[in-house]
Amino acid sequence: MPKLVSIAGPLVGGVFALAQEEGAAFSIGRSVNNTLCVEDPSVSRNHCVLTCNGEHFSIVDRGSANRTYINGLPLQQHTLRNGDEIKIGESLFLFVSDGEAGGERITPAAVPPRSIHMASTQMLPGPERGLLNRSAGTYYEALSSLGQAIPSMDGLEALQRQILDSLCCAVPAEQGILVLAGLGPGEPNAVYEWRKQAGAPATVAPSPLVDRMMRDSSPILWNDSQDLPAKGPDIPLGPQVTAAIAVPLLAFERFIGALCLTSSDPDTRFDEDHLRFLRRGAGIAAALLDDALSAQNRETENRQRVAAINLEHNIVGESLPMRKVFETIAKVAPTDSTVLLRGESGTGKELAARAIHRNSLRARKPFIAINCAALTETLLESELFGHEKGAFTGAVVQKKGKLEEAIGGTIFFDEVTEMSPLLQAKLLRVLQEREFERVGGTRPIHADVRVIAATNRDLDDAIQRGAFRADLYYRLNVVSLQLPPLRDHPGDIKLLANYFAQKHSRKLKKAVAAISAQALAHLTSYEWPGNVRELENAIERALVLGTSDMIQAEDLPDSVVDAGQSPSVPSTGFNASITEAKKRLILETLQKTRGNHAEAAKLLDLHPNSLHRLIRNLNLK
Repeated sequence: MPKLVSIAGPLVGGVFALAQEEGAAFSIGRSVNNTLCVEDPSVSRNHCVLTCNGEHFSIVDRGSANRTYINGLPLQQHTLRNGDEIKIGESLFLFVSDGEAGGERITPAAVPPRSIHMASTQMLPGPERGLLNRSAGTYYEALSSLGQAIPSMDGLEALQRQILDSLCCAVPAEQGILVLAGLGPGEPNAVYEWRKQAGAPATVAPSPLVDRMMRDSSPILWNDSQDLPAKGPDIPLGPQVTAAIAVPLLAFERFIGALCLTSSDPDTRFDEDHLRFLRRGAGIAAALLDDALSAQNRETENRQRVAAINLEHNIVGESLPMRKVFETIAKVAPTDSTVLLRGESGTGKELAARAIHRNSLRARKPFIAINCAALTETLLESELFGHEKGAFTGAVVQKKGKLEEAIGGTIFFDEVTEMSPLLQAKLLRVLQEREFERVGGTRPIHADVRVIAATNRDLDDAIQRGAFRADLYYRLNVVSLQLPPLRDHPGDIKLLANYFAQKHSRKLKKAVAAISAQALAHLTSYEWPGNVRELENAIERALVLGTSDMIQAEDLPDSVVDAGQSPSVPSTGFNASITEAKKRLILETLQKTRGNHAEAAKLLDLHPNSLHRLIRNLNLK
């Protein structure tokens, strides 16, 4: 059944089933009228809605203030795929649709297959193991098929179904229920039911069954009798039930759930042979289920770790330039095409690379980032391709390179123009031949990787100067994406500032109500030469130095405040007085030096560049 799994936020650990009926809607928001109410101030009252459209589910943002993010991209509408990550405020949900075939983004947890092999004499139900009665063959086949089950193949629900199918077909049962106990008090139980006839009513209540087996692990064997008074079973059964048999599920003497089979046929009676068979089957089932639960827990922990990273890697923006970026990412992500990201430093090129990876079919594989400007040629070559033992002094063991680690996933070359000519030639060969060799090695290694590169340099100029190979440029420039500088989309500054304020207030554990109008005026009038990265640093600084629950203008860096006042905000108060004092001091000093900026900078104890910046930001002539 399709479901949403909460992997971060106030509802972390919750699993919410989605009705698979045409037109069925599942709404999410802060209002209690929604199907799922999320108590989070960053979530709108009516945030988004999921709708079943035949075999698929679509999600639509309902005009929320903080948008709905799918795999890191703000989208108005999206058809969900298995494994898609949905970010709503501080919550991150995973969309799981076990029935999807082909092209799935999610893969089962990597758990070594565990098969349990038993001799035929061990599988016989009666104490006379040497006698093959007419039920022994059926029991043997049931336990043999159960012992060959692989927990990691199709997930926990498929394993529960296989267990009940195997056991119920060997016992004259009409219904069966397998209940996995919750992890703690109040935690929901995982229930799977088997019915011989579709539509038959439930005969066993899951919670009382689990409570009884946790309190007393002795099995239950009960048959109704009209002739003799019989003690009723100590679990509630439906009025039509005439026979019941129940056993606990114990993995290494640890209770994990219960198994119960029932019949409503007056002629059916369960006996000691059935009980012995079910107890043996429950032992095998418990071991398999314990493996599956461990795998599921590991997968959940991994997803929560990834979720903590992904919550901080969302591209924010509503302006036309940013919408074009989102559209390009959505188009190029599902392909394996090489992408070249261009843009000034701080525009979010790595965020765009991560968004491309997270929305691709390689999303469950590694994303490896290499900063080409941070390593020397020798270190970069070893880091990229790896090395064999003894390849050079200090190579005491074999080491895999980043390319090898990224096989199946994506490798991101940041500042690719900083590569030396030798490494450029080797990277060109990787792109052409899709193979490489470790340093000191002779065996070629196939490189099934997607390449994304980024630069803040003028590539045309670098090619003309001979600093960058033209043939490598043509290989990288399959799809080119230009990230706009922040000054080209100032309408996103307020949205970004609020986003960063929420992000860093969580990290610093400091409540922030809002950003004052005067602070916003300074933020929007500044040109941001460092782009989005500089804006984020300014907001983090304001949170660290601020003394109230609102970011004020005096909390911002001097360079931002010196940019001048917005016409919409009156020049009053402390900051306006400081700005006027700076203007007077600079003008008076320039008059003393008769306009000589270098001498004025010396008198003011400023660097000449800082003086020029102040003159420009303060609109002095």
